[in-house]
Amino acid sequence: MKGYSLSFFDPGPVGENEVYCSDEDLDAADPIWHECLVGYLVGKKLPFKLVETALKHLWGQYLLEVKANDQGFFFFHISDPDFRQKVIEGGPLTVARVPLILQQWHPMLELKKGDHSSIPVWIRLKNLPYGLWSTTGISKVASVVGRSLYVD
Repeated sequence: MKGYSLSFFDPGPVGENEVYCSDEDLDAADPIWHECLVGYLVGKKLPFKLVETALKHLWGQYLLEVKANDQGFFFFHISDPDFRQKVIEGGPLTVARVPLILQQWHPMLELKKGDHSSIPVWIRLKNLPYGLWSTTGISKVASVVGRSLYVD
């Protein structure tokens, strides 16, 4: 809402720098936030329009709106709770080969990027000889990249 009035609340003793918020205060957040996933890219910045276009293509009509802040966090408005859950549980996501870390928004969410020493990503093994199409063969080839988890 553009231009709405605020109220003054006595902050308590000078120098305390603490704010008490009740559950009701937290529940008063715009309901749209409860329908958002929050994410950030690991290791590289990408233009907003690239991220928005890629995820609108991937998620289709489920992605209603994309916003971003100046710290590199993206906010994806997805009103369908089942689809949001599917995205969260769907495994690693990348945009232009840059890993995207996602989580469900909640009122006490601290926008903080993790320190990632490793991130699961899907890799495509092209031209793999048919003789290596086995658990052992694929595991050995994939081990050159890192710890392998699954075959799709």
